[in-house]
Amino acid sequence: MSRKNPFAGRSINDIMSMDIDEFSHLSKTELRQAVSKLASAANKRLKRMSQSELVSPAYIEATDSGGKFSTRGKSELELQIEFRRVSNFLQDKTSTSKGAREYMEETRQAIKDVFGIDINKSDFAELIRGYSQILNESPDYQSRALRYKSLKNFNIGLADNTMTTTELSDDVVSILNRYYQPGGSQYEGTANYFGFN
Repeated sequence: MSRKNPFAGRSINDIMSMDIDEFSHLSKTELRQAVSKLASAANKRLKRMSQSELVSPAYIEATDSGGKFSTRGKSELELQIEFRRVSNFLQDKTSTSKGAREYMEETRQAIKDVFGIDINKSDFAELIRGYSQILNESPDYQSRALRYKSLKNFNIGLADNTMTTTELSDDVVSILNRYYQPGGSQYEGTANYFGFN
């Protein structure tokens, strides 16, 4: 006789907000069921964003860290890691088409207001890829060298001839940070690695 899925009828928010005690007592099968339910919702978001050609930090992070969310062939530890990855994606406001569109519009407008540069969607996607590198490679977002390295291929030109490329990248990153708060990526410690408070 098969055990009933303990996550049937539970919302994705309810699953993501389970406490450490419940999470640590999940069997591998139950963990697979939890990740599967979250992955189903997350993959629908990824598909919608891909079809609408939207790019956001959440979308880039998901595609660069393994793409489509899955439970297939994963060990218990790999399922725990996938739980973290899919939870972070779902908690990120730029993981929805609406959130990604708002983020793109807000940041493109802010860059236009500050620098007088109108960024097209293709250039915006390139900018977000560089920005995602900054978020992933360094917990210290203030690293000028990393900012320059990540954004050097983004050719939006200098709005002010007295501004160096490094200064420009600092200011652009400042705008991107203003509108972006990553979902659940600032955890420390073993328990918090999986998203628990």
